Amino acid sequence: MVPEDDMIYELSFLAYGAAQFLFSLVSSLWPLPRIWLWAIVQTVLVIIGVVQLFDPFLSYFPVWIAFMFVIGGIVGGSVTNTNHKIADDFKRKGEPDDVRSFAMSYGALGNFGGDAIGGAFGIMVQRLALEHLQARA
Repeated sequence: MVPEDDMIYELSFLAYGAAQFLFSLVSSLWPLPRIWLWAIVQTVLVIIGVVQLFDPFLSYFPVWIAFMFVIGGIVGGSVTNTNHKIADDFKRKGEPDDVRSFAMSYGALGNFGGDAIGGAFGIMVQRLALEHLQARA
């Protein structure tokens, strides 16, 4: 059973947001410092999502929700681990707390810009997927 209209988007965003929060929390407790691993996994998931637009193989809505959950989790984990990595690098080099604090706030500004661009791209992909899936149904 597939929900109607905006409920599809709302459930997808809920899965994405919940996963982002959970993975961010887990990454705070048990950091995984290999930040490039997060970027590679996220890139693979985006490629799968774009391929999905032209050759849909995730035709079941629960599978799509699970896919969005994984993407949200990767984003949450990668942002948190990147912030930990920046803080650890500055701490290891013996930088004072005010320099580390500035770097973290500047990094958060970059995260905000990346979230805005990535969020816009994600919404675009979600809308295109929704249109293509409805057109094929």
